[in-house]
Amino acid sequence: EFFLCFSIIRNTSRIMDTNVPPGAITSINGMRVLSMFWVILGHTFIWQLIGGLESKPGYAPAFGCMYEVRTVAFFLLVRLLVYSVGLLVAYLSFRHMEKKDGKLNLFQFYFHRFWRLTPSYMFVILFYDKMMGFLGDGPMWYLQQEPNTPCNKYWWTNLLYINNFYPTNFGLSCLDWSWYLANDMQFYVISPIILIATARFGRRGLLLTLLPLLLGSFVATAVIIGHYRLNAGLLGGGENAPQADGPNFMSYVYVKPYCRIAPYLVGMALGYLFHRHKDGPGKVPKGFYLVGWCMAFIMAVAPLYGPYSEYRKIDPKPFNRTENVFYGTFSRFSWALALAWVIFCCHTGYGGLVNKILSARFWIPLSRLTYMAYLLHPIILFAYFASFKTLMFYSDVNVSFYFLAALCVAYLCAFIVSVTIEMPMTQLEKILFKTDRKKD
Repeated sequence: EFFLCFSIIRNTSRIMDTNVPPGAITSINGMRVLSMFWVILGHTFIWQLIGGLESKPGYAPAFGCMYEVRTVAFFLLVRLLVYSVGLLVAYLSFRHMEKKDGKLNLFQFYFHRFWRLTPSYMFVILFYDKMMGFLGDGPMWYLQQEPNTPCNKYWWTNLLYINNFYPTNFGLSCLDWSWYLANDMQFYVISPIILIATARFGRRGLLLTLLPLLLGSFVATAVIIGHYRLNAGLLGGGENAPQADGPNFMSYVYVKPYCRIAPYLVGMALGYLFHRHKDGPGKVPKGFYLVGWCMAFIMAVAPLYGPYSEYRKIDPKPFNRTENVFYGTFSRFSWALALAWVIFCCHTGYGGLVNKILSARFWIPLSRLTYMAYLLHPIILFAYFASFKTLMFYSDVNVSFYFLAALCVAYLCAFIVSVTIEMPMTQLEKILFKTDRKKD
């Protein structure tokens, strides 16, 4: 049984399995995959700047600067990954605790998450640190290389999942895009407080634990942005252009758990709602869903086009201090609420065509590869763009081809690492604890 854990054929079969267990939240598969696609697209826009551009991104007058709008959408969609983890942690944990009379084995709970993430994570860090220098060449490639990579010095912060706190300069961290994993683990560590309180006291326990965390996140984010006068739009210029030697939004807000926990908490609240009302919300007026869809649309579009005044080609106006505080504090929460409504409607049978698309079974194998695709795709993009011998010419057609190529290679590499490292480690955990998490 031990050696079967490393069977490529068996692990491939597990990844490609499209059977849906009872009670599964199927729409989240499509949302995670589509969000991962957009994350890769956003990173394609950003990482192509490594080699330099001989032309600036074009503008679409009807929508302002579409380059920036698409990049803002990338930053927003990263939050879906945080939100989806909160939803699944709450929903699956409550189901498990219901079978165990409300008890939660904390050792097994924490060990599962650490074991689930860490082996593959450490492999990617090792590969990036030791092998990255052999993946490309050219003038820009050697300008980007350093004798000692950050991973050589700070890999242990990733192992402890504190790389979003140390080193304090976000740009010096190992695998700087892995801040998300640090957030994920930090949220996971405190989630039993909410799970146990809710299992014991029901809705009151959920509110008494969730609301203080949510309000604390709002206050902390607002105070930090206001005090340091940070640009919450990330891409702003003029008065909002970040100073090279000063505080920046990425290091002070973007990667910090106390500023990003709102989507995770919304996900946990929805997970509890799904667990509590297994048969759906009952009879609800159709007007309620119509209003809900309209509100969800507004809450999704507002964070996307809210910074429009900063990005427009003609007469751009950067956010003032109050606008930066408001946008930076509530944009994540607004986006998470919109996503929560979509998944709520899909799971309760009111998603219509949206649910049919997001719940399609062909998303399931790709959804299982999301984690590895997230870890690997920046390495692929870096190896490609940093190897250019000349400046790149920007066009939407070129970016589309770069994106499709990066997408295919990222998922191919994700599949290889998943069947050889990630899946075997998952199966070893099942042997260790004699559990079948698929049934549980």
